[in-house]
Amino acid sequence: MAAKTAAEVTRLSVDDKKPEVRNKIVVGGEGENAVASLTDALKKAKPGDTIILAKANVKIPSLKLARTQFKDLIIEGTTHDGRPTVLEANGNLRFLINVDGIESIRFKNIEFDGAGKSDHCLQVSGAAPGFTVEGCTMKGAKTAAILFVNAAGTESQPLLLDKVRFQLQTRQTAVILETTGQNDTRRLTIRECRFEGVGGQVGKGIRFEAATTDVEISNNRFFSLESALYFGKPIAKTIKAQIASNTIYDSRTGLEFDLNNLAANAFDLTVRQNYFGKTPQVAQGNGGKGAVPGVTADTNAFGPDSKPGNVDLKLSQLDKPLLPAPEANNDATFLRFAGGQPELNGKKIGAP
Repeated sequence: MAAKTAAEVTRLSVDDKKPEVRNKIVVGGEGENAVASLTDALKKAKPGDTIILAKANVKIPSLKLARTQFKDLIIEGTTHDGRPTVLEANGNLRFLINVDGIESIRFKNIEFDGAGKSDHCLQVSGAAPGFTVEGCTMKGAKTAAILFVNAAGTESQPLLLDKVRFQLQTRQTAVILETTGQNDTRRLTIRECRFEGVGGQVGKGIRFEAATTDVEISNNRFFSLESALYFGKPIAKTIKAQIASNTIYDSRTGLEFDLNNLAANAFDLTVRQNYFGKTPQVAQGNGGKGAVPGVTADTNAFGPDSKPGNVDLKLSQLDKPLLPAPEANNDATFLRFAGGQPELNGKKIGAP
């Protein structure tokens, strides 16, 4: 049997558990599968390929990826002096990369930088089960780092943001969920991510601007933001989501709701086991207050340096333990309790 070339790696097929060859295309590398730019790599790529970004910095124009050509594609950065490959806007753009209805495309170990020139780093729409951003950093997008518009995963292959670090400045948002017509964003999981305002209580974490179905926001850490999560009024249908086991710290507002002329079925939210520290308004309603129809709150806690706000999340004050002073460059301790998650009513509170 012929030896595999350097352009091939093996992986295990999900379907038959037999070894399967994955072709590698290297941006900035050497050899038969080396290319000069990400644009060149995408021209060569086929379903199931891996594109390796071997350069420390790759500047790109707006790239819109075709549905069939890029199924099961991986775009992966490499590490240079402790930092992943930077994928940067080369001019004033709408987005760096547009993913429209592509199954199982994955981005790994990349620092996306809109450089104050691109509206978005990623725009995602259509049926894209298995779409994944893992271990990446997002910054510099003028409007939102990731914009989901009518995007949909499946029960077995949700849209997934996993261990992504968002660095935000004034008027920037990490993630916006939008729809058109009677559509919604479906089956999205955002877990173990960091949302950070740079310069003190700026930017918004996640904005629900339209209807959603089966969205899970769990085990995340939100720091120094204008608001961690914002819930607008869906034009049609319902915002359906679970907000569980997150830590929100040193932010002006934890959860912000637009309650002006609210429809009875606007929300189907479960808010549970979240911890709020040093947050002046844990939950704020604009145009209303008290219990919000459709919001089920259970076992949420706030520290002695926080105040509940005007929306009832069934909060309990937890005086101890306190979170240690955050060190942004130490992820192992950043917004984590020194002795592990505290418990309230037998349930663990905050992000693990």
